[in-house]
Amino acid sequence: MTSHAFSTRKSKSRQNCAESKPDPVIYLVDDDKTHLDYSLLILEMVGVPVKPFSSASQFLQHCPPDPIGVLVTDVLMPGTSGVKLHEILIRESIELPVIFLTGFANVSLTREVLKAGAFDFIEKPLNPEDVIASASRAIQSSVQAWKERQLEKTFQEKLARLTPRERQILRLMLDYEQTCDIVRKLNISARTIESHKSGIFKKMEVDGFVELACEIIRMAGIEV
Repeated sequence: MTSHAFSTRKSKSRQNCAESKPDPVIYLVDDDKTHLDYSLLILEMVGVPVKPFSSASQFLQHCPPDPIGVLVTDVLMPGTSGVKLHEILIRESIELPVIFLTGFANVSLTREVLKAGAFDFIEKPLNPEDVIASASRAIQSSVQAWKERQLEKTFQEKLARLTPRERQILRLMLDYEQTCDIVRKLNISARTIESHKSGIFKKMEVDGFVELACEIIRMAGIEV
């Protein structure tokens, strides 16, 4: 297959990924209607859709499995608190930045939620500029994280196309084994190995070993 064909296929793959990317959404949760309405007015200035909810349970009923955007939630709420909601998202592997709003901040609570991975912690009464800036940064972070998840998913799907023999040869290639070394280890011909290499590059949609090695390094942590 020509280099042009490889480039065209990879370009289409990136285009399809971009076309399927959902739009960012700000998910706002607060049991106090006055605070909910005020926060909604502020967050609408970010320029993306805002979906308000009066409880954590209501939000969880409508939260998509792989959302893009940010969750802005009050800390203290009846039933499921904002902190508990954050724990649920982590447990369910829902990667969504969380910004906490509270009128009862203390050092211990702030340290706790930030250590647990919260994106930001903002005290009430809200400063609109701070809220807008924080939400905008969180959305940018979420979009980038979503793109990385899609790249990893696509890479895993391509890896799954490889046969057990192709995986075996790929591992040896990644150990910088030359064809002659692979011939001795696997007791197969050099022509067969080169045929497998060609199949590996085709299925992984790369032009050669260097490009494939770079992709694997970028996807560090994925077992070949």
